[in-house]
Amino acid sequence: MSSPRPPPPAKSSGDSLPEALETLSPNNGYGSTEPFESPSKRRRTIWNSVRGRLILLIAAITVPSVLLVVLLTLQSYRNERASVSRHTLATARALSALLDQQLIEAEKLLKGFATTTYLARDDLPGLHQRARSILGAIATSDQWISLADLDGQMLVNTLAASDAILPRMENPEAIAAVRAGRTYISNVITVPGSQKPARFVGIPIIRDDEVKYILSLVMSPAVFHQAVATVRLAGGSIVTIIDRTGTVAARSRNAEQYVGTKISERFAAATAQHQELTLESVTLDQIPAVAAFHRSAHSGWSIVISAPRAELHASARRLLWQGLAICALLILMVVFMARSIGRALVHSIDGLVSDTEALGRGQMPADRSDDLAEMNFINQAMRRTAERLTEKKRENTRLTLALQSELENQKRAEENNRRLAAIVECSVDAIIGKNLDGTITSWNQGA
Repeated sequence: MSSPRPPPPAKSSGDSLPEALETLSPNNGYGSTEPFESPSKRRRTIWNSVRGRLILLIAAITVPSVLLVVLLTLQSYRNERASVSRHTLATARALSALLDQQLIEAEKLLKGFATTTYLARDDLPGLHQRARSILGAIATSDQWISLADLDGQMLVNTLAASDAILPRMENPEAIAAVRAGRTYISNVITVPGSQKPARFVGIPIIRDDEVKYILSLVMSPAVFHQAVATVRLAGGSIVTIIDRTGTVAARSRNAEQYVGTKISERFAAATAQHQELTLESVTLDQIPAVAAFHRSAHSGWSIVISAPRAELHASARRLLWQGLAICALLILMVVFMARSIGRALVHSIDGLVSDTEALGRGQMPADRSDDLAEMNFINQAMRRTAERLTEKKRENTRLTLALQSELENQKRAEENNRRLAAIVECSVDAIIGKNLDGTITSWNQGA
């Protein structure tokens, strides 16, 4: 009977110990020892970096702020323009009422003078002397009285001597109005002989229910200049008085140059179509302006007040510069804060990278005191993790040594077993193995 051969000797577990220990090397246990690239040195775009996000934050604050300043400036300009328009239009109404009152007083003066007995007796020299005395009483040299017949021939003119040869009055419109029994308020006329502009108020002198004469009070532009001078306007606003034909009768600036000239056709059409209006225009001085006018229902003359747009723009520009200065200060503050925060974050992240590398090498990260409390918290957490990993490494080392000792003991036991098996196999004596029941379980060659 052949005996079973003992099993071949098992491969010693001690042969795999270096492989087992290699799995616990620091490189594999704690990650690669290759140094991390610092975030501050990596190629970044505006979207994937802290500094880029901070730049976007600055832009998100700056752009709305600048837009807000521009919108507020534009709204301020509109509000100021509306306020100036209301003010100038109200001033034009008031000045128009003042001029109408002057015309009414002139009409009253003429009607009172028409009752003189000199006029009733057709005493022209006496009428001339009386008219001069009346004008002297009111202490004015800018007004004079004239008398003309219905053919326009001037009979009396206090501006000339009583025996002077007087010209004809070439004003068919005035003659037609007086013939119809109406008071006539003229446009700007040229005084015969002097070529100076003037205006007059004429009333009919009626005898036996028929119009016989035209009695007029003539006024030079100086009369209107006095009224214009009473108006107090801010900035470089200009007051202009124009007649029904668009001729300048008086002006608060450069009157000598522009009195008697025509305004633009566009503006003349606007004064003819509207009683009052505010519109963008250009003055006779070629100054862009916001003009407001009011046309008198009594005389048909218009008062125009022009506020230079540069004055309105100047206020808006001041507000804009102030707003932009505040925005610039805000931007500087935001940039300074963002730069400080960005530097602190990048510095802290670089420190965390160093701590991570130290942790990967199995070293204790340095105890850092950062400007950011959150980064200090992360540093302390990494130090606690490093302590736990160090403790774990010690535990692994102890287990490795215990395993190595156990493997060596097992190797010695296996060596002993192989030696005993070889002795049994080579013995010439019969050696039989039985279990407790007496059953033979093994034998050697000698058996």
